[in-house]
Amino acid sequence: KKLKIDPLSFFERIIIWLKKYGIYLLLIIILVTILILLVNKLKSKKKENSITAPSIPIPVILLEKLHQIEQKKLWQNGKHKQYFTEITDVTKEFIEYRYQVPTFEKTSIEIINALKLTLINQQWIVKLEKLFTISDLVKFAKLLPTNQENSYAIETTKAFIENERDDLPLNNSEDKE
Repeated sequence: KKLKIDPLSFFERIIIWLKKYGIYLLLIIILVTILILLVNKLKSKKKENSITAPSIPIPVILLEKLHQIEQKKLWQNGKHKQYFTEITDVTKEFIEYRYQVPTFEKTSIEIINALKLTLINQQWIVKLEKLFTISDLVKFAKLLPTNQENSYAIETTKAFIENERDDLPLNNSEDKE
């Protein structure tokens, strides 16, 4: 038998193939383009959302909260429970930040026990245990704290945050000691 020569050229075959399968090729190109655009958009959103650290360090924010609590003069106006609640909330927030000990819905004893497993100085555990004990007695047993106990609460929390904060260079913290 004789060999038959294809009457169509290479370009004519491409045009026939595109007429037959071109719509599928076009759909694939559109879908790939849409997927690439979506991925790029999600990556840019993640970059925007990844900026979580505040420009002001958390210890500075917490010290400002303590200053605001002092300005309210809660215990001078007889609002002892609210005063101790706000102070212990600031203390718990710092513990959670500094030592990564979850404090949400935990009792004072649970927080102290969890702190004992961290690298915290033993003297701070004793002071915080005393602070939480006084606070619990005021909040739950309706104890009327003395002026010394009220002062102890705010001063201990301030000193704890100032001495244990990790956002300052080591040279500055050594100068304080």
